[in-house]
Amino acid sequence: MASDQSSQPEGSQALWNHQVSSGAEKQGFGRRKFLGAALGMGTALAGGSVLLSSCSNSAPASMGKPLSDGISSLPPKPGGKLVFGIDSEVAGFNPSVSPWSPSGVNYARALFDPLAILMADGTVRPYLAQSITPNTDYTVWTITMRPGVVFHDGTPCDAKAVAYNLDHFRQSEFVVFLTNMSKVTVTGPLTLEVQMNEPWVPFPALLTGSVGAQVGWISAPSMLKSKTGAAHPIGTGPFKFVEWIPNDHMIATKNVHYWRKGLPYLDEIEYKPITSSASRSNSLQSGALDIMMDATTQVMVEYMHNPHYSYIDTSHVNIGEPGVNFIMLNTKKPPFDNLLARQALAYGTDLETFNKVVANSLPQLVTGLFPPGNPYHTPTGYPTFDAKKAAALVKQYESTTGKPLAFTYTATSGNTTESEIGQLFQSMWQTAGMKVNLTYVEEAVLIQNAINHSFQASSWAQFSAPDPDCNWAFWHYPSLTNFPSNNDPEINHYLHVGRTNSDPTTRKYAYQAISKRLAVDLPYIWTNSDLFAIMARPGVMNFNAPTSPDGGKALGLKNGVIWPTQIWIDGGLSG
Repeated sequence: MASDQSSQPEGSQALWNHQVSSGAEKQGFGRRKFLGAALGMGTALAGGSVLLSSCSNSAPASMGKPLSDGISSLPPKPGGKLVFGIDSEVAGFNPSVSPWSPSGVNYARALFDPLAILMADGTVRPYLAQSITPNTDYTVWTITMRPGVVFHDGTPCDAKAVAYNLDHFRQSEFVVFLTNMSKVTVTGPLTLEVQMNEPWVPFPALLTGSVGAQVGWISAPSMLKSKTGAAHPIGTGPFKFVEWIPNDHMIATKNVHYWRKGLPYLDEIEYKPITSSASRSNSLQSGALDIMMDATTQVMVEYMHNPHYSYIDTSHVNIGEPGVNFIMLNTKKPPFDNLLARQALAYGTDLETFNKVVANSLPQLVTGLFPPGNPYHTPTGYPTFDAKKAAALVKQYESTTGKPLAFTYTATSGNTTESEIGQLFQSMWQTAGMKVNLTYVEEAVLIQNAINHSFQASSWAQFSAPDPDCNWAFWHYPSLTNFPSNNDPEINHYLHVGRTNSDPTTRKYAYQAISKRLAVDLPYIWTNSDLFAIMARPGVMNFNAPTSPDGGKALGLKNGVIWPTQIWIDGGLSG
């Protein structure tokens, strides 16, 4: 149950200072941006009413055909250049320092390789590593690297290099995700042991490089040691860094010495950060882009039935833990230090109306951490919309405290959709008798507020991960990244159970229990699932067909991120 956190965790101000000094472009430095893939937060609630400034139904000039699933059965053709439109810029390319959004992870998949990969069936397999194996009680994990793999600077990607990476993460702000890691020891040229304080069964999930698992990306030690390394990435990935002009483009060329023989197929890939959905869409239609990511439902509606473009989205992707959108409440300060206030807000929020008005009813409504269809999904007992009950709870709060139920709802400025969402929520909550002030701030300020616990109610999105354990730092108390300061001993207990048990049924029960406890504590007012889409011009092939090194089917699109390694171009692309 929620209670005050005694003091601000040490290091939060240093973390914030780094974000400010990194020079991140403010419009893209949002909730999906903060601590990047490790946190997996959202720039805006999924969906919106952003309209395209133009929309063409004419087919772009290309010899290829659109793909309904992003997968082609044709034999791949090597060569060509791909231009990829992403929705935000990164502060830099150092995975242990730079905050990465889904856009940042798209960059990473071109330049680096993760130690492990998330498969289409939800399992985790080795990727850059040859094997990742535990001892009998999961307190020691042995990582064996593949022989002959080199970084782009020609140095070996061996056990010593990987140990240096892990220790580097442990000395960074990402230490909040590695508090269970006690020691990293090199035991041979290609082997290292990672010792834990307690059993860590899903540890390999943290190494997948997925959103929520940034620790898995391996960089050349020379890059990590360099003062300019964040602007000059050196990995083992399928493409080698050439040029980065922040907020304009990043170019990388084919790594001809890539350890996965025959890959990649493309000669060159260029990423262009374009924060406006309408501008990205217009660039795709004009031929300035070949492929783009988007999280705006109005744009999705324009493409999902357009026969001239390839289109896929995450509506049916329920592997691991999908991201969810919600309102985050500060259980440390009035009025939401009082459960009655949190209950009133939950009962007073009409989710179906919200989803219809601002998201075209495309995302799933959620009442817990795991959307329907997810293996961890369970009924949570989360309050259903009831305006009369909300009003009664408001009166009970006022009678108990002698104060009106008044608070400020904060969202990002300069965003029409966020403004519409705020006004819709304000109307719902004021109908129940609450007094609601709307405040819009720059996204960097929104993040600072979360770190310092200096908010009352805040627009937010989070929790996309390859395994629920990757979100341990967000739910455990006390933790720097438990932003609502929700203090529930039962949640702490079930986090321990989920981390230390190898039985899938026991782990499932533990995370379902956490989802149910959150429906009691109510630090989050759930809204809907986080939805992403990829749109591509004809001729862009296999943008949703990744494989593991052993040939298994890996998970494609998740949280706006795809693998560029096996993309190829059919017939060339032209405007």
